[in-house]
Amino acid sequence: MLLVISFVVFMLLGLPLFGVIGLASIISMIGMPFPMEFIPQNLYTGMDQFPLIATIGFVMAGFLMEPAGITGEIIEVAKKAVGNIRGGLAMVTILACMIFAALSGSQTRRFVYEKHILL
Repeated sequence: MLLVISFVVFMLLGLPLFGVIGLASIISMIGMPFPMEFIPQNLYTGMDQFPLIATIGFVMAGFLMEPAGITGEIIEVAKKAVGNIRGGLAMVTILACMIFAALSGSQTRRFVYEKHILL
């Protein structure tokens, strides 16, 4: 209940959303009946997850592959394979995503790298 009240109060004060969420979370954690040592432990375990760490690596790989021209080459290979068929843009997108997912090992983060190339 304290979380909701503090959230609404901070929103009505006109704070930015990140400040509202952060301050409301801190106030609700301080008001809970558990030792304060749990706060840094929970913050660390929340950030120490493989998907969060891997996302940074995949984004960095995409930014390194773009200037090297690898992502453009993947798109060109997919265009040559299925680009002249009806509905070719959709098939090029799917084929390029399949190739990129096979190269990077990530099926969900491939759009970070390819969205600006295809659009």
